[in-house]
Amino acid sequence: MPRVLVALASVGLRASSFTLATQRRQPNAFRRNMGALQSTAAPSVRHMRSLRTPSTRRRRDRVPSQAADEQELKGMIKSMAEDKTGEWIAANCLPDALFIRPSGNPFKAAEFVTFFGGDVEITEKALLKIQKLDVGADMAYATASESAKFTYKGTPNDDPSFTVSTVWKKVGGAWKLAHGHRSTATGNDMSSWDGCV
Repeated sequence: MPRVLVALASVGLRASSFTLATQRRQPNAFRRNMGALQSTAAPSVRHMRSLRTPSTRRRRDRVPSQAADEQELKGMIKSMAEDKTGEWIAANCLPDALFIRPSGNPFKAAEFVTFFGGDVEITEKALLKIQKLDVGADMAYATASESAKFTYKGTPNDDPSFTVSTVWKKVGGAWKLAHGHRSTATGNDMSSWDGCV
């Protein structure tokens, strides 16, 4: 009778040996010995489950933090959309943050104060809707629809709807504007967003 030694020490299971007498008895012997092996595997499975528990706890702990970050960013996007002087933007951006104007020309976000106090004079500015906001651990991006009434070099402008895309970065526990881009005016029709987000 051949003896077969099943050694599963590599996965932490006890070694088991069994004898196979005939072909007819093999299935029963196999089932019996597999049952014995499975019963010895149970502690390992329980051990593996216990290893997963801390990471599950960490995942659950992240959810409230991410929700808090999302709420904070929604408030910041609203403040940015309503900023008529550029002071809020300049105070809440990274030193190397750029803002791309509808013309495609960039300027440093920190220069908003001089830009708004120079060529641009804003009379009305509002957030219409945050179309998309995706928040990660230390980076986020958003797309929002805004409106504004302003004069540019003395010429009045009424932009009932335009899009502003922003990238945010968390530095030292505080969210900062890292990049922004404004579209040209899209008029009152915002139906182009339907089905996109």
